[in-house]
Amino acid sequence: MIIHENLLYSTDYGSGKVKIYNLHDFELINSFPVLGPCFDMVISYPFIFSACWNKIIEVVDLRTYEKVQVLRGHQSIVNKLLIRNDILYSCSADKTIRKWDISEESIHGDMSIKAMFIYKGHSSKVTDVVMINGKLWSGDENGDILIWEESTGVILESFKLGFPIKNILGHNDQVYVSK
Repeated sequence: MIIHENLLYSTDYGSGKVKIYNLHDFELINSFPVLGPCFDMVISYPFIFSACWNKIIEVVDLRTYEKVQVLRGHQSIVNKLLIRNDILYSCSADKTIRKWDISEESIHGDMSIKAMFIYKGHSSKVTDVVMINGKLWSGDENGDILIWEESTGVILESFKLGFPIKNILGHNDQVYVSK
């Protein structure tokens, strides 16, 4: 689920739809179909990006509720998404993180969007990707956390925790990890 401008966006696995509710009274405002169950959603208005079980990222225009692009490249389930400016980062069970140009020109272009860069270094399913102090952080099912130089894909630091990583959060120069 995500909230954007007093609207709640939620995936309904049973119907294969994203449902949009008004936060004031929880009235269903609209819904649109997606190509499969979604594990994460992010918004960079006017687009919503859905990380799907079928190895894709679906892009829907929130002004029309029409699918405008499908990002392909991952070899397994897409777990989490992160947006910074016109860049989308996606992490997957295929052990990679991909970097995508999601500028409006790219999304509405005639060509399908290809990943700008693929970060490789994890030995298991990548479960989260976040940006902390200008560095890309990622965690995986084996408990490994990798810190990347975002522009080059060089691993700056790595460390292993004793549990599978579910979420990573940076706040006030502190890093929090959940299992």
